[in-house]
Amino acid sequence: MQRAWTQIANQPSSQGLTVVSYNILANKYARSGYHAYCPDKYLDWSYRFPRIQSELLSHQPDIICLQEVEEPTFVQEFVPALRREGYQGLPVAQQARDVIQGPPDGCALCFYGLHYSRHSKPGDAIQGPPDGCALFFKSARLQLLASSLCRFGNHVAPSKAGPFWDQVRAREDGAVLALLRDTQSKRVFCAASLHLFWDPHFPDVKAAQAAIVCAQIQDLLNRSRQSGAPVIMAGDYNSLWRKYRSDPFDKVPEGKFLTSGVYQLLATGQLEVSHQDHPSQRRPDEDDELAREIFSTSGLSLHSMILATPTQREPPLTTKTDKFAGCLDYIFLSQIHWLVTGVLGMPYNGADGSVVDPADVDFPPVPDAIFPSDHLSMGCKLQLLPLRD
Repeated sequence: MQRAWTQIANQPSSQGLTVVSYNILANKYARSGYHAYCPDKYLDWSYRFPRIQSELLSHQPDIICLQEVEEPTFVQEFVPALRREGYQGLPVAQQARDVIQGPPDGCALCFYGLHYSRHSKPGDAIQGPPDGCALFFKSARLQLLASSLCRFGNHVAPSKAGPFWDQVRAREDGAVLALLRDTQSKRVFCAASLHLFWDPHFPDVKAAQAAIVCAQIQDLLNRSRQSGAPVIMAGDYNSLWRKYRSDPFDKVPEGKFLTSGVYQLLATGQLEVSHQDHPSQRRPDEDDELAREIFSTSGLSLHSMILATPTQREPPLTTKTDKFAGCLDYIFLSQIHWLVTGVLGMPYNGADGSVVDPADVDFPPVPDAIFPSDHLSMGCKLQLLPLRD
């Protein structure tokens, strides 16, 4: 299904950048039994991959941020397919640890794609190849200056003790960070593809991960002497921007809504200890030190791409299965650097703000014959704003 772009503002030059983010549904999860509502032939990777590839390329993005990319499909399928279309990056790192790369120093490197993998552990409900985030970029337009494959748990300070921080350390979730130079504008910016913890029982862990990825972006910029450079953060945040109905995890007051801790943190710059998703609220009996923990974006001033649209509302859903529907996927941008000139439209009615509750959206569970993942891709067209004096 061809999805239309909504023009937000006139693009003043040919220097615009198109960014697309997509959780493609790893094959091991598609085959786990959680998508039994989908006919088996539409779950088959040989059916889904060509459709994923076709959708990505139809938007002609300069930057592609992917989540749930299995290592074998990254190496054997995505890299050669996207390389033929002019996309490059960095070779896959097949260990759950941080890898920092900079300009080649005395050796030749062949750049294909950026990929961070999270590995299954003994006892995990679903076993299979490592999967994670990937980032590709158009080599004719963008030049890689530095990169970081970031496992969030590796960046918890040794001084942080207790069950909460142990859980954050144990998670294999991570992000790919790329410091890129735009060969047209000569500007440098950081792009990130990320995937936060999936489990709705632990929104406090997700908030900590969001704070960690912001700190790592800031660290990469500082170490590269690019402090204050523009930032793009795209991915599956596994966090609702608004929750309208009570569920086993939260009680929503009648006629009101709750904003997730992750969204609150990224939209405002910090998460107060009084927020319902702060660990001191989720675990009041665990550790008095948590009550003094304030999560922040480490000085990054961010907002969602959606604030450029007339409604200034996130779409009611970016994922739908037979058991859940909601908006979990976002593209956050540094506020003072980007003009959003276009947004990729949703393939259902109501994304214009006329429908707010995902339960009211007329859209089938996915994947299906048309949509190859249980998430919908997100996209925006951007223009770098002039540098401020």
